Amino acid sequence: MDDTGNVVPTSTTVTNWDQPLIKGVLSNADGTGSASRVGTLLVIIAAIVWVSYIVFRNNSIPDLTGLALYETSIIGILYGVGRAADVFIRNKQP
Repeated sequence: MDDTGNVVPTSTTVTNWDQPLIKGVLSNADGTGSASRVGTLLVIIAAIVWVSYIVFRNNSIPDLTGLALYETSIIGILYGVGRAADVFIRNKQP
């Protein structure tokens, strides 16, 4: 911080604001790609396509409770694996 209380960017300050939106959303804070974020996006897109197909085919909205539990589980697993990999890699570095 400077004398006025404003945060001054340092070499360790990382921001994704200078990246395109999709690249910023799908990458970690340090700018590296995130497999768990890409996987989450793919799971969400697949669910949207699947539900849209069912709605257009049956002309009714299905019960989405099972889908919500499934997506939450898959996204949680992807996030957990990604975080565990980050911790493993960080502890492996000298």
